[in-house]
Amino acid sequence: MFTLRVDGDIELELIWDGLADRLFVAVDDCRDYLREWLGWVDHTQTAADSREFCRVSLHGYAEGRMVRCAIRYHDEVVGSVSLERITRDTDAAEIGYWLAQKHQGRGIVTRCVESLTALAFDELDLHRLYIRVADGNLKSSAIPERLGWTYEGTMREQIRLYGRWHDARLYSRLSSDPR
Repeated sequence: MFTLRVDGDIELELIWDGLADRLFVAVDDCRDYLREWLGWVDHTQTAADSREFCRVSLHGYAEGRMVRCAIRYHDEVVGSVSLERITRDTDAAEIGYWLAQKHQGRGIVTRCVESLTALAFDELDLHRLYIRVADGNLKSSAIPERLGWTYEGTMREQIRLYGRWHDARLYSRLSSDPR
C-alpha cells in the first residue's frame, strides 16, 4: 500500500482492509456531525460495512478508477480524502473528503487536498480536478476557495441527501493553472 507524507503531522495512506476498524471508529465517533452533509454515513453501521468500503476502494484503485486515502494525523485515522470517478478519456477526477469533527479547524483537509492535487497532476497525469459541495456546506466550500480553485457555478439540485435535493457548488482546477 502506498503512503503519501503531507507534512510532519499528516500522512495519507491508501485505503485497504487493515484500516477498516480505524475508519469505522472515526465515522462512528462523529456520526451525527458527518451525517449533515454526507449521505453514505447511514450505510456505515458496522465495522463490516467499513471492510466492504475498503474492499471496494482497493478494487477501484487496482482498476484505476479511484484513489481513496485515509487521513492519518499523528498516526490517528481522522478522515479520508479521495480521487473519485477517474475518467481517462477526459483525464479528470472528482476530489472528495471528510474529517472527524474534533480535528476541524487545523487546516488538515486543506493540506491533504493540496497534496492529492499534486499527486493527481504530477504522478497520475490528470488534466482536470473538480470538487462538488452541497450549497450551504461552508466548511467544505472553504477548502477549494482557500486553495484558489475556480468557482464554475452552481448545479441545481445535483446532490441528494436523505430525500432532499441540494444545489451543488462546483469548483475546478486544471493542471495548467498556477499552483
